[in-house]
Amino acid sequence: LQCESVIKVQSDRTDLRRRMRDMEQKLQHERQDHRDVNSDLSRQYKTMQQEVTNKVKRLEKEVSQLSEELVLCQEELRKEKREHEQVEQEKDATIADLQHKLDNMETDYEKILHV
Repeated sequence: LQCESVIKVQSDRTDLRRRMRDMEQKLQHERQDHRDVNSDLSRQYKTMQQEVTNKVKRLEKEVSQLSEELVLCQEELRKEKREHEQVEQEKDATIADLQHKLDNMETDYEKILHV
C-alpha cells in the first residue's frame, strides 16, 4: 500500500512537473507573441507618424505656394482694375470731347441755316 502511494505521488509529481514545463513554455510563447505584437505596433506607429509628418510638410509647402499665388493674383487684379478704370476714363473723355464737337457742329449748322 505504501509502495502504491509512493508510486502515485511520484506519478503525480512527474505529471505536475510536465504540466509546469508546458505552462512555462506556453507563457514564453505568450511573452514572445506579446513582444512581436508590441514591436509590430511600434513599427506601424513610427511609419504612420512619418507619413503624417511628410503630409504636414507637403501641405504646408502647398499652402505657402498658394499664398504666394494668391498675392500675385490679387496684385494682377488690382492692376487690371486700374487699367479698366483708366480705359473707362479715356472713353468718358473721348465721349465728352465728341459730344462737345457735336454740340459745336450743331450750333454752327444752326447758324448756317438761320443766316
